[in-house]
Amino acid sequence: MKVLVALNPDMLDEICYENAEYIQLGKARVLIGNVELSEPSFDENDEKNKDHVLVRVDAFSCNFRDKGILLHNYELMMKNKRAFLPFGSEFCGEIVKKGKNVNEYSVGDIVIPDCRYEEMDSKEVAPGITTNFASLGWLRLNKNKIVKKPDSFGISEGAAFGLGAETAASMIRKSGILEADVKKPIVFSANSATSLFIIQALLAHGIEPICISSKKPDAEYPFDVKRDSTDNIEKYFGTATHAFDPFFDINILNAVSTLNMGGKYIYCGMVEQHPLLSEKDLSEYTTTLREALKIAIVKNISIIGNCLGTHDDIVDAGKLYERKGMKPVVEGIYKVYEGMQFLGKSFLGKNAPGKCVMTY
Repeated sequence: MKVLVALNPDMLDEICYENAEYIQLGKARVLIGNVELSEPSFDENDEKNKDHVLVRVDAFSCNFRDKGILLHNYELMMKNKRAFLPFGSEFCGEIVKKGKNVNEYSVGDIVIPDCRYEEMDSKEVAPGITTNFASLGWLRLNKNKIVKKPDSFGISEGAAFGLGAETAASMIRKSGILEADVKKPIVFSANSATSLFIIQALLAHGIEPICISSKKPDAEYPFDVKRDSTDNIEKYFGTATHAFDPFFDINILNAVSTLNMGGKYIYCGMVEQHPLLSEKDLSEYTTTLREALKIAIVKNISIIGNCLGTHDDIVDAGKLYERKGMKPVVEGIYKVYEGMQFLGKSFLGKNAPGKCVMTY
């Protein structure tokens, strides 16, 4: 199978590769290209594989967090003199082999990640992201870290669903908005993948959010909702009951300002995830954070952090999408030799909302 990886420029003489190009990620240059990988050995009767499956990846995608992880692992690759590095945290693929204790799945099942962070059944399985190396093409995974693709999804839609949908379902659940008497949510960074899932899920529950982004809204948007830019944020101060935010470091002050008394602010990530990607001195955020926390005290605001979700969150999200006939927003689909275009759209200043997917 031909796959997309980051390449070690000091070891190119030792591997066969194609389509090598440099991409600029913040202050770092990363060499990417294609290599050919064969199916790895997987003994279905081996005790160490009893709770695992071997998945052949048919499509994968990257999330915002993957950019920082790629840079961190790229530094380690160079230091440890490894020839190449896979990346990416979402996938859709077929189970080609399974261990003797795997009764929940069959060979041939199409699966996606279950990135459950809470309520992990097994102490032997690390909670959180299923893999940071989805582009590898062949993945040995614990049975507790996958879930079947919703039947109505295609392969590309499956590869764009798991992490964002699970996170959005968890944030909505923790916010308590579905049970609230008054529902006036506001969603920040409305073009981000996580916010798209939050908006889509809220709409599916009959709740219409106000959607805020840093850029002036253009005509192309996948949902019919009220949108505005942060330039006009003051007119929303004190109007919202719930604020959903994927990037607390750039939005928290505006978010708590829009909340009314007793409002709820729930966030799940940050923009500044790696020094080589930062254009600011992180100390600049101190004043903003202090001001936001002061406002939270005065307004009795509940601040809720969220990391991923539970198994029930991803299962319930899949059922909701199938029941409502919804699909995740996919902005573009790329072939394995289109690595530069794929990563450029995934990581670098893309304007159109939605996930980018690479198919194998």
